[in-house]
Amino acid sequence: MANPAVLDTIKKKMKQQREELEGVRDECEEFKRQVKDENKRREKAEAEVAALNRRIQLLEEDLERAEERLKTASEKLEEASKAADESERARKATESRSGMDDDRVELLEVQLQDAKVVAEESQARYEEVSHASVVKAPPAPRQVLGEIPGGGGLSRTALGFPRWPRVFVVSRAARALYSRRGR
Repeated sequence: MANPAVLDTIKKKMKQQREELEGVRDECEEFKRQVKDENKRREKAEAEVAALNRRIQLLEEDLERAEERLKTASEKLEEASKAADESERARKATESRSGMDDDRVELLEVQLQDAKVVAEESQARYEEVSHASVVKAPPAPRQVLGEIPGGGGLSRTALGFPRWPRVFVVSRAARALYSRRGR
């Protein structure tokens, strides 16, 4: 039979081998658990990366749409700005024309007032002259008509009609406008 000392040595060796095997099994289980945990973390990280990539893609699409809307809005703003500039020019032109029309209305009003005054004065002079001519002997109609354009006798100014009534009215109106503008 075999020697008990060899047997004891083999038993000790087997026991030692079993203990080492248990240690290696425990280490192997720990490594398997660590690998499993790492795989879960990797899968989770990959899922997060995929979600972030999808989010980036959606944000890029949103950015493209926003840029298109910005471009459209910018074009509309430019068109509106041009329309506003044209409206402003038209408004200024209209104001200018209105101002000129106002000045012309004022001038015409002054001319009208002057014409009324001249007409009233002429009417008064005409009545005086006609009253005086009725008191004297009335001349023949051809004789009065003949004397007005000529030189002697009754003249246009003697009857109360100024030679240049338009010049008088226009110059008076011009003076009135000139004084209103403060020049």
